Amino acid sequence: MPRRRLLPLAPPEGAAPPEGTLPLVAQHVVALEAEWREVLAVGTEMLQESETSVTGAIAAASSADDLAASVELVAAAIAEMSATVAEIERNAEGAAGVTATGAALVQQADGRIKRLQEGTAAIEQAASLIGAVARRTHILALNATIEAGRDLASSRTFTTVANEVKDLAGQTASATRQVADTIASIKQAADEVVDLLTRVTTVLGDVDEHQRVIRGTVRQQVLATEEIHRSSGIVATSARELTATVTDLTDVLRHNAYAGARAKIAAAHLAFLQGEAARLLPQPVAPGGAVSVVPAGGVVESGGVVRVQNFVRGSRSFEFDYKGTWIHAFGNVEADGADSFSSIPGDTARFRFTGRRIRLFGVRAQNHGRLSVGVDGGPAVVVDEYAERRIPASLLWESPLLEPGEHRMLLTVLGESSPASSYCWVTVDHVEVVR
Repeated sequence: MPRRRLLPLAPPEGAAPPEGTLPLVAQHVVALEAEWREVLAVGTEMLQESETSVTGAIAAASSADDLAASVELVAAAIAEMSATVAEIERNAEGAAGVTATGAALVQQADGRIKRLQEGTAAIEQAASLIGAVARRTHILALNATIEAGRDLASSRTFTTVANEVKDLAGQTASATRQVADTIASIKQAADEVVDLLTRVTTVLGDVDEHQRVIRGTVRQQVLATEEIHRSSGIVATSARELTATVTDLTDVLRHNAYAGARAKIAAAHLAFLQGEAARLLPQPVAPGGAVSVVPAGGVVESGGVVRVQNFVRGSRSFEFDYKGTWIHAFGNVEADGADSFSSIPGDTARFRFTGRRIRLFGVRAQNHGRLSVGVDGGPAVVVDEYAERRIPASLLWESPLLEPGEHRMLLTVLGESSPASSYCWVTVDHVEVVR
């Protein structure tokens, strides 16, 4: 908070202090020094511990968030794998059904082949009978020819008939042999088909057995992936809850850091008060440390450059419009000067100005972090305030040359820092606007 000048503690001109009051005041001045030093020590300890804890909490939150994201990716992959395995199970069941259908068709074909074999055997028997008749007819024709030679009167006619019967018997015998050969070929083919069907039946049986094993294995995989998916979902939920918890803890630690910073500011004000009181005493009391007062002039223009200090606050042109939990201090016991600072992500500072260029100045230090800054809604630039040693009033960023007229600068606290930094404070010291 801005520090106001204290009213003089000296008595009115010409009046002497009440008797016995000066030693008492001196005692209180000395006691006040002890008090502000204690406040400073407590504030410093709170600030350092909170900064360290926040850094660890931020890392833990990031790790927890990465863990949750990884677990969710695994859960999604497992869900997809589970769906794939279930599809494999359905296909395996379908293949088993096809195998069973094929086996049934093979059995039907086997039955028909057997009937074909039976019909072929019947035809073979008929052909044998026809062959036997043909042979007997041929023998009868021979006998008739012999008898015709004995009976000369009717030999010509009888011989002709006998020859025709003989020819028919020969043709019948030839046809019978062709039928027998065809039946033999059919029988051989039928036997081969039966053998092939037997082999197919054996193969289908083996396939069905393998399909049964596959279905059992796939079913186990389905159950396992469903359990893994359920467990990974629980882990992902727990990781998200952990992230939320660590984030809440980080917020608490950030506010503790703010409390430590405010305690240091309060110690600075007490130190200033103690120093002023010590100077008013007739006998010097060694001040433990005094803090200078920042000049009242927060806006100074010189040589076409307007310098605006961070404590010039408001929503008008050439004023800082802070939103969030910014702390505004006129120095502390460790460092003189004024600055405004924050570490809460999303805190902003807006600044309206008329000019061609703007420069942002802040403090670089070992525990400072990153901010983003831009003009007129353009691309934001990330600025890192970290430095190995404290550098006050350091140039952080400079805009490009702007068109004449009014412009708006937006500064946003990111709540993050480089790995080398111990915390993520962001400071605003002043800006310079080039007309």
